[in-house]
Amino acid sequence: MQNSLFDSSSRKRKTIEIISIGLFLFSLISIGIYSYFKYLKPTTKEEVEKKPVLVNKLTDSEEETKEEEKISSWMVDIKGEILLPGTYEVTEEMRITDVIALAGGLTEQADTSLLNLSKKVEDQMVIVIYSKEEVENIEDTYAKEKELSTLCEKPIPNDACITEDEKSSTDQENSSSNSTKVNINKASKEELMTLPGIGEAKANAIITYREGKSFETVEELLQVEGIGEKLLEDIREQITLF
Repeated sequence: MQNSLFDSSSRKRKTIEIISIGLFLFSLISIGIYSYFKYLKPTTKEEVEKKPVLVNKLTDSEEETKEEEKISSWMVDIKGEILLPGTYEVTEEMRITDVIALAGGLTEQADTSLLNLSKKVEDQMVIVIYSKEEVENIEDTYAKEKELSTLCEKPIPNDACITEDEKSSTDQENSSSNSTKVNINKASKEELMTLPGIGEAKANAIITYREGKSFETVEELLQVEGIGEKLLEDIREQITLF
């Protein structure tokens, strides 16, 4: 009787163990199937298109960063009363005062009263620092620069573009040429009236204008009453400023 009860109890335990093992295996299989369909199933074309492309985003971000760090680089020329005249590389945010600092600062003879030191620089800009003497005689300085700009194709405050022999020859030619022209800044009324189309009234108007301000360009004659563009063109080759 006891053996029969023992056998029955043993069979029950084995049955329970078999059922437990079966449930455990079923759980593992279920988890595996769920994971496959959730994480390992093939991705459709639509799902691929909807997913954000991280690589492209990173690339775009890098390009934006490079664009922000990019700064325009320009070259400017500074000369005259400056300690280290020459050509300097600058950025578009710099101003004339910054370029002066780059060039070592001003000399003792420098006069910046005619300069806007806060002006922003431009590519290929030429900055000329005048001396005190040049500022005091600014009309002569401008006339000299105009002459040199013709010879050198840009204004500079010295005779670096031509040799002494060339300068002497040029001065003689200019002197000879100008002697046959009428100086509108110094000519008398009678001399002005020798110009075609300039009568007494226009000559007096020219003299009245220059009493307040000397002519810096020939085109300023257009501001004189009675002188138009056609008349200016007729006398342009017969007049001079100095």
